[in-house]
Amino acid sequence: MRRFFSFSLSCFVIAVTAVGSGCSGTKGGGGGNSGGSSGGGSTPHALGTIVLGESHAPSGGSSTPVVLATFLPDSTLLTTNTCATQIGGCSFVSAPTCGAGCGANQQCSWDASCNPTCTAACTMQCGSGQECYFQSPGQPACRQTETFDAGAIAFAGTTTPITLFPPYAYQASGAGAPFLAGASIQVQASGAAGAGFNKFQDSFTATTFLQTNPPIDKIPTTTIFGTGDIPIGWAPGNDTLTITVSGEGGVATCTANDSTGSFQVPRAAVTAAQGKGTSTLAISVTRERDEWDKNQSTHGSMTTETVRPVGWVEMTTESSESASYQGCTISSETMCPDGCYDLSTDQYHCGSCTTVCNSNQTCVSGQCSGGTTTDCTTCTSQADTGVCSSSYNACESSSECTSYTACIEGCASGDTTCTSNCASTFSAGYSTYLNYADCLCFTACSTQCVSECSGL
Repeated sequence: MRRFFSFSLSCFVIAVTAVGSGCSGTKGGGGGNSGGSSGGGSTPHALGTIVLGESHAPSGGSSTPVVLATFLPDSTLLTTNTCATQIGGCSFVSAPTCGAGCGANQQCSWDASCNPTCTAACTMQCGSGQECYFQSPGQPACRQTETFDAGAIAFAGTTTPITLFPPYAYQASGAGAPFLAGASIQVQASGAAGAGFNKFQDSFTATTFLQTNPPIDKIPTTTIFGTGDIPIGWAPGNDTLTITVSGEGGVATCTANDSTGSFQVPRAAVTAAQGKGTSTLAISVTRERDEWDKNQSTHGSMTTETVRPVGWVEMTTESSESASYQGCTISSETMCPDGCYDLSTDQYHCGSCTTVCNSNQTCVSGQCSGGTTTDCTTCTSQADTGVCSSSYNACESSSECTSYTACIEGCASGDTTCTSNCASTFSAGYSTYLNYADCLCFTACSTQCVSECSGL
């Protein structure tokens, strides 16, 4: 098959930064393999949440450990209405916008009906061991902070000894996950000295480590900021797999089947997270395993909150990878393989990334205007320094490729034996030339070079 043009060859990206991802804090319960819910009609209970997690860069490197423990006296204190909507099968939460903004000592938040509203923020400066609260509407005051915990918490089966004391601030002594994949972990709580959980001991099984494949920090930016769904792959597991896309517009969270090893993030969800801005997006992939103990108890009382006598403990392990992506910094521009351009005005990317206007034409509202229609020679000349510059330069810098083009230029028109011999003699150059020819014929100049490309 003949794959060359009647004209001869003349002298003719993407910043991705891996970022660490913190694991969840107070989770609110209910996820994972074993189910359960801290709200949603279940019997009110006290809630303890224990998280062992790690995050690592998609392309390798050290792991950052995460160890968290929180205890709530009443599960009904958790907000069950997150004002999330479903977009493309994913949960989407946008940041509330309160018109012209809120006044001093106010913050914009969602009300019970999911309408953005300005609410008072308690900003009074209080002393050590105190917290700001509203003793009546618009009247901030300070009160003694009451604690609710489970005493000292110690772990066995972790990769490094871990013992936490209230208020459970964990200081990692080095890098590395706090658990081994699939390890059996025991947790022991001594019981709260004041109000809190009674003494308990539990065991749970750690999740396996997440490994995206290909690494998500290698996904081309043109795919991230393109028009189709974003493919995410990973080594399959058996736990809960979530993919989170964050941007100026909000956060989209998609739940995938861990055992399948792949998921297409819907473009509609990505667009919602991106919002009106186009500069940055972040994607996080997290594998999570949850186990529950719903047979614990509490003791003590609090003046500010109800202490439920029944205690549930959620034990979670997580492994995550994240990457951030830099897009076009000007909202009117579109990301193309060779850079960011305004498709409504750019002569070499007019209406699409691959449309090149003639040298005596201008691009007006995404259409080539004025002058004459671009001919094949003009189009390919422009493509050599534009859309096809990469494959063009690869051929120009290859002696095999330039030898191949010199060889076929010496063949008579229609002499397939000659062109076949050139391809056999300079096989490496032939392959390089095909990449360039395919770019011209099927991307840059498919309309202008119909006759020249007829043999492809």
